[in-house]
Amino acid sequence: MLKPKYEPSPRRNRRRTCKHKTEVRSSSSDSDSSNGSFSDEEDYSMEELQRKQQHPDRLDTEMWYNDPGEMNDGPLCRCSYKSRKSGIRHGIYPGELPIPKCSIFTNNADKLFHYRIIISPPTNFLIKAPTIIQHDEHEYIFEGFSILSHFPLPNLPPCKVIRFNIEYTILYYEEKFPEHFTISEIDLFSMFLFKEVLELVDLDLVTPLDSQSCSRFHFMPRFVRELPGDGKEILCMQQVIKYLLDSSVPLIQECDLESMVKMSQYEWQNFADELKGMV
Repeated sequence: MLKPKYEPSPRRNRRRTCKHKTEVRSSSSDSDSSNGSFSDEEDYSMEELQRKQQHPDRLDTEMWYNDPGEMNDGPLCRCSYKSRKSGIRHGIYPGELPIPKCSIFTNNADKLFHYRIIISPPTNFLIKAPTIIQHDEHEYIFEGFSILSHFPLPNLPPCKVIRFNIEYTILYYEEKFPEHFTISEIDLFSMFLFKEVLELVDLDLVTPLDSQSCSRFHFMPRFVRELPGDGKEILCMQQVIKYLLDSSVPLIQECDLESMVKMSQYEWQNFADELKGMV
C-alpha cells in the first residue's frame, strides 16, 4: 500500500507595504514601519521553522526534508504566478519552444545528438573503487555520462569551474550514436540517481511553459570496457537497470552485524573504500 502524500498546511501570505518615491514619512513613522516589518519577518521565519519540523519524512530531527523549490526560510522564488511566466530567472529564455516528446521505447537516433562529457583534470573525481558491472565474462567500469541533445551543440568556449582551488574544464565531444538503450531506460536511471539518491529535486530540464514537452537533454551512464585499437564498448542499459535491481538489498545483512562491529579501524576503512562513491 502506497503511503499517502503529505500535504503541508497552507502558508500565510507575506505582507508587503507599498511605498512610493513621492511619499513623505516622518522619522518616527519610518522607525515604526521598519520595526513592524522586522517583527513580521521574524514571525514568518518562525512559522517556516515549525512548518519544516512537522514534515513526517525527515530523516533526522536536525535535517529538513528536501522539497523542490524550497530554501531553509521558505520558497526559493516569491514572485507572483504571473511573474513566474517570464524571465531567465524563472528558466524561461527568449525564443525557447517546447520540444515534442521522444518515443520512450526507442533510442530516437533520428532525432537526438550524442556527446560524451569530459572533466579535466580528473583530480578529486577518481575514486578507489569505481562501480563495475560484470556481464558476459567482461568488466564494465563506470566512467561518467553521455548527453543526448535534441539539437546539435554549437562550438562553445570551454566551461571552466574552480573547485577546491583547482580549475576544471568541462568539455563535450560528439561520438557515434549508441544503440542498445531506450529513452525510458535512461530517464528511469536519471530519476533514480539524480532525484532519489542525490536529491537534486530542483533539476528540471523541461521548459516551465509546457510541462508536457520533452526534456531538453537526456543523460546516459557510461559503463565501458576497453577494446583493441583504442575502442570502447558501452554496456546496454538493460544490464545497467538489472544491476541496480539486483543491488537493491541491505548494505549490511543483519547476520553480519556482529562481525562488522568487531572490525578494526583498518578493516572498516577498507570496507568503506570499496563502497564509497559507487552507484
